[in-house]
Amino acid sequence: MNICPEISIFNRLLIRLNPEYFNLPQQEQQLFRMQLTDEHNEKAGIYLLDALFNIKTKNAEASNAAWEALSQDQKNLYNAYTTLLRGMGEDAFYLNEFFAEGCSLSDFATLYDYDLDDFKFQQQVRKEEADKEGKKPYQTKPYRLYLPHHWARLIDDGSFYYSTISSLSYYLHSRAEEYINDLIDQLIPHEYKQGSDHGKQEGKGTLWDMRIDANGLEGQLDELKHRCYQYEIDLIESLGERFHGTAPGAVYLLKHEMWGDPHLDIVVQNSEAAKRIRFQSFLRDCRALQGLNDDLESLVSEAQHAADQFVHEQYQDIVENFDPKVSRIRKRRKIVMAPGTLGDLEID
Repeated sequence: MNICPEISIFNRLLIRLNPEYFNLPQQEQQLFRMQLTDEHNEKAGIYLLDALFNIKTKNAEASNAAWEALSQDQKNLYNAYTTLLRGMGEDAFYLNEFFAEGCSLSDFATLYDYDLDDFKFQQQVRKEEADKEGKKPYQTKPYRLYLPHHWARLIDDGSFYYSTISSLSYYLHSRAEEYINDLIDQLIPHEYKQGSDHGKQEGKGTLWDMRIDANGLEGQLDELKHRCYQYEIDLIESLGERFHGTAPGAVYLLKHEMWGDPHLDIVVQNSEAAKRIRFQSFLRDCRALQGLNDDLESLVSEAQHAADQFVHEQYQDIVENFDPKVSRIRKRRKIVMAPGTLGDLEID
């Protein structure tokens, strides 16, 4: 699917938002687009719905309702224009993540600068949570390229893409995790069934009570999942150490369709590579370090082969030696869903 926004429509949008836009210096143009007010966003929504789909709306509430009623293809086209509007640099790179108040992507020159700041923030949050819950002090980890699958949008050579930005360690971890989950399901088939409290009202919310049915092997399944969970934690750390280095590693670019939408996954090997990727020239800098996707798939196969060996060894040990009557002590948690959420998450 090729989604190419028309520059003439986009330019008219910019003039609608700021009649003096094209008289501003380039740096001020970008600053204006990255600091759009609610009023600007409302005007943009009204204009785009009319210009692209001949849908007339008068305010933000009506525009939001109209946007929800669009087809997915229409939403993709709409998103292409909003990416051009809010994006940074020559690829209109837009990071679809939360920023602190008064902070934006323009505060960071490179992918490394943003990732290091995000890593430090996440480490601080984990430390505060451990202190709050009275756990043993959280041991701050050394920085290794983080990039835990950030969502982004961008324009590549005139075409719009959704994107996921990942470190190589997180990418390989995710591919191994998917493989492990499928393998566990093959070894111990199981499904979720409604518990006695599922769907009951709890205050203003609704209880989520789904129980695993593994045909009598629930204890063995829980133990296997527990061991695999620890394996995955160790894996992300070992991969981070493996690819950390002083030389810039490769960047892998993978174009594909997901549910009919255009996607460009970007996988960055280490922090030295991230230092060379500027938001103003994002894809150009990525392509200067581009590696072969076949090499990436070889690393995926290696990670999955190691996971396969681990899971089968643990499964065999559990079958031969595990006593399902002995279970770990765990704190029972009650999950309450917000109104309207439960209907979207029902499992047949």
